[in-house]
Amino acid sequence: MDSTVTDIDVQFQPENVHLITNTTSKVCTGVVIHFTCTAEANPPVHTYLLFENDNMITNMGISGTWIKTMENAGQVVFRCEANNSVQGIGKSGNTSLTVDVPASVEQAENKVVIEGDNVELYCNVTAGIPVPTVVWTKVATGEHIMGNPFTNITRAQAGEYKCTANNTCGVDSTVTDIDVQYPPAVTREGHIIDVSEGDPVSISCPVLGNPQPSITWYRGNDTSSGTMINTNSTLKFSYTVLNDSGWYTCFAENSLGNVTVMVQLRVAAAKPVPTTHATSLRPTTAGKEFCCLL
Repeated sequence: MDSTVTDIDVQFQPENVHLITNTTSKVCTGVVIHFTCTAEANPPVHTYLLFENDNMITNMGISGTWIKTMENAGQVVFRCEANNSVQGIGKSGNTSLTVDVPASVEQAENKVVIEGDNVELYCNVTAGIPVPTVVWTKVATGEHIMGNPFTNITRAQAGEYKCTANNTCGVDSTVTDIDVQYPPAVTREGHIIDVSEGDPVSISCPVLGNPQPSITWYRGNDTSSGTMINTNSTLKFSYTVLNDSGWYTCFAENSLGNVTVMVQLRVAAAKPVPTTHATSLRPTTAGKEFCCLL
């Protein structure tokens, strides 16, 4: 009996087309997404096409793969198509992605204010989907700032403050410095310094102010009748004498005001140094020597 074998090649257009990605349905701008389009077909697929919102964006060739960086926020729908030599096109289902935007803030400006002013910290959030949460913290302590604006601001509230904006896509921050200025103020009244004659001494002007006050020292208990003797912040005596005793007046001034404070220097006479008695040898009647104190 004779026999023969016949091969039947059944050709068909692409089917079971799928678009696969390496991500979930929510992504952030800047994320790189890998697309892979697969299909069953005979003859094999020779062209894969990738569509974004129904617009063809690339020919994926025979490999069916493509890499894309997500640049624009919003809802995006992707699908792919597979083609072979059989008439007809195989289409995948839709792959929907929500593209969010990381939080971003503008660099905050530093503030110079006067003690007692009301101050509001403003953080300019320039981007962010979903809407970022904004938190202010004091850099030195890490304390969260709940009261904004500051009412009747004090010098203790001066310093750096950080604005942090945060959403599901990222974190951004900026730092602003609040410089709280105030006129000079006396930190210590009735300042008396006692030294012994010959001792060195340094006298600091007991004031605080911002901006840093300029200091002028006068000999005497006022600035009008006293003699100006120094414009340094510290009055120094390398060797004190009795005539250095008396009142010294410090005049401190900045752009917001001035203050005068007096300091008394009392120089005590040096105690006399005890003298050492000399010794001598005197002969005894027996021809011996003995020592006596003169």
